[in-house]
Amino acid sequence: MRAMVIALVLVAACHPPTPYWKSYSETPSGKGQFLLRIHVTDDYEDEAVARFFYRRAGDLCPNGYDGPSVDQLDVDSEDDMKTAIGMIRCKQ
Repeated sequence: MRAMVIALVLVAACHPPTPYWKSYSETPSGKGQFLLRIHVTDDYEDEAVARFFYRRAGDLCPNGYDGPSVDQLDVDSEDDMKTAIGMIRCKQ
C-alpha cells in the first residue's frame, strides 16, 4: 500500500501542468438568449476556441440553438488569452 502511494505521488509530480486554462461565462438576455464568452490560453487555434464555444452553447441549449457561424464568431487575442464572444438563442 505504501509503495502504491509513493508511486502515485511520483507520477503526479512528473505529470506536466495542463497547458491551458478555460472558463465559460454566459449572460442571460431574455427569451432564451445568452451572450456567451469562452476564455482559453492562446495555445489554441481559433477553430478550437470555436469548438469550445459551440460545445458550451449545446450545454445551455439541449434542444439546439441559433447562433453565429464560425465565420461570424468573434475570437480576440489579448494578454496570452483568446476570447470568443457571441449571442445564442435556444430553440424551444
